Amino acid sequence: TKMVMQRDFTDFEFSFLTSDDSEEIIKFLDEHLLPRCPSSKATGETSTNLLGEIYMRDVQSCLASGLSLAARHTTSKIIVGVSLNEIFSLEETHKATTMENASKMSRIIGKLYDNITHFEGVDAQGMLHLYILCTHQDYANHGLGSRLFQKTLELGKERGFQAMNVEAANSLTARIGDRFEFETLAMVDLTTLEEEFGINTSIIPGETIVKLMMKRFPGNISISNTSSQSH
Repeated sequence: TKMVMQRDFTDFEFSFLTSDDSEEIIKFLDEHLLPRCPSSKATGETSTNLLGEIYMRDVQSCLASGLSLAARHTTSKIIVGVSLNEIFSLEETHKATTMENASKMSRIIGKLYDNITHFEGVDAQGMLHLYILCTHQDYANHGLGSRLFQKTLELGKERGFQAMNVEAANSLTARIGDRFEFETLAMVDLTTLEEEFGINTSIIPGETIVKLMMKRFPGNISISNTSSQSH
């Protein structure tokens, strides 16, 4: 898909990422996600090295899934945005976020799932998980994040997923989720975790809320589960 960028933007095109893109993606996230992400700043985990092996494994898993997207500048082929996605596993999430070597960020995400045992009407493999949404810092606030989010949503519907979820770790992602009518299932206020996790929220004013958001795709809802659905 080729489209003209809004305002002063040149062309970019969307493509699927693979495991071959690993080095480029890690570098991109180290430059454009981790130093800018409010929760990374608060935890001090502003690089791949600081986040550790579980983060690396999750990124690799998204690249291997065949469900992750990049927006590349048409002529230079430089990555200007990514949506890293995979099939969601509640069991894996509970496990990974409680491991001894889990990062602070991972444990914060774990808090969102504390009271969640299942998702009504969603099969074990039925949820598409948007793990990371990130745009190049020079492309921030021009609607590229929204386009990547929308592309991921369309991909989820096309591939027959019953729902999509995202942990919105900044207000921009949460606003995009609201716009696409995602429901907020849980939220964590980082100011309440300062002591427990040794984090500093004074450097991220107005960005202390992390939300778990989800949208169902009614056309794809599992027949086997519909009888138990409450809505």
